[in-house]
Amino acid sequence: MSPKIRHVDSPHIETRSCLIGENITSMKCILVFSTFFLCFLSVVPSIFARGTGPADWIILNRDVLDLHEAGKHRRAVTLAKKEIKRVEKKKGNEHPNVVFRLNDLAFLYYTKEQYAEAEILYKRGLSIRENLYDVHRMRIAESLNDLAELYRIQGQNAEAIPHYERLLKIWDENLGQDDPYVRRIEDNLVLSYKAEGRSADALPILKHSIEVYEKAHGPDHSNVATRLNLLAELYRDQGEDSQADLLEKRAQAISELLEKVRELGPNHPDVAVSLDKLVTFYQSRGLYELTEPIHKRALAIRIKALGRNHLDVAVSLNNLALFYRTQGNQWKAKSLYKRALKIRIKALGPNHPDVAVNLAHLGMIYGDNDEFEKAELLLKRSLKIREDALGLDHADVAKSLNNLALLYRAQGEYKRAEPLYKRALAVNVKALGRDH
Repeated sequence: MSPKIRHVDSPHIETRSCLIGENITSMKCILVFSTFFLCFLSVVPSIFARGTGPADWIILNRDVLDLHEAGKHRRAVTLAKKEIKRVEKKKGNEHPNVVFRLNDLAFLYYTKEQYAEAEILYKRGLSIRENLYDVHRMRIAESLNDLAELYRIQGQNAEAIPHYERLLKIWDENLGQDDPYVRRIEDNLVLSYKAEGRSADALPILKHSIEVYEKAHGPDHSNVATRLNLLAELYRDQGEDSQADLLEKRAQAISELLEKVRELGPNHPDVAVSLDKLVTFYQSRGLYELTEPIHKRALAIRIKALGRNHLDVAVSLNNLALFYRTQGNQWKAKSLYKRALKIRIKALGPNHPDVAVNLAHLGMIYGDNDEFEKAELLLKRSLKIREDALGLDHADVAKSLNNLALLYRAQGEYKRAEPLYKRALAVNVKALGRDH
């Protein structure tokens, strides 16, 4: 197969102009929200956060919890202390159930900001579990989380970090790196590293967290935007302002898209316009792997809102086809270009300049696959339409001349290619100027 023919016919994302104004949230607000949201993810000890571990973890004693919720703190503390003594007498001081009752009392102290008293109890619970279980058991992780959160809520991040690090290792090994609970611990560890000026340690953890959220929820999810802003803060902490700017722009683009969804609903055509803009941004940064699901979503929105034969559907088909062509998937690209061509011919007629664009796309696909006769017919047809519709000296005519010249060159037919190159150059000079 011959080398891939370079496509000179508008290899960029097609867009339609937005019909309404955009309500853009300021970056300052986004940054404040990002820190608050991440801090709130795991603010209370694990005994209160039900469902943060295996189903058999025991939660706060029901009677103690009832007293606490009724505002009877002193009576709750008294009962919690009695429960500790009862279990110690029945089971022994080092029994696993003692830890649960210690956590009851620690939680009550925690809610009243009696952190020193809570710390003593959590430490004793951790010590008991470390003596009872293997170092990688999940109940040790529960106690590590309680202590880490207790330290972090007081701003004692240096003390919290080693507990988060141990906790993360245990949960990685038992739940897997993609588990949502692991993400929460990563978030809190990142915040603790940042508070201690350890941005370099936080960066790889946060990057991995973003990759997981992109995989699970898509690249335009609010959780992705939140963490992109935090990642930008980490880069700024290290003096890498240009990288931070790019991340903030990407987060802002996502936020604008989400605002458009909130304003108009998820299936409005203008949401597809915002998706196209987001793709353009990603492609300008070389983030091609993020664009396919966005292309597909824009296409689905337009089909649902406008019908299968609308011209804006052809726009999305062309954009998705271009993505597949750049990824080397010529078969998918050809199929999508054909669908777009059919729509444009039906809506605009066979001799419209937009039809010429799709003919050029298809011609280059055939050229890439060494189907030179088919390619030549399509490229000549594209050239003819442009000459008739736009005039012999239009810049788009020069594009068609170049496309045809490239096809001949790929076949080694340099004598046929040369006059086309010369004519294209003359047209461009006349249409665009010598300094263009």
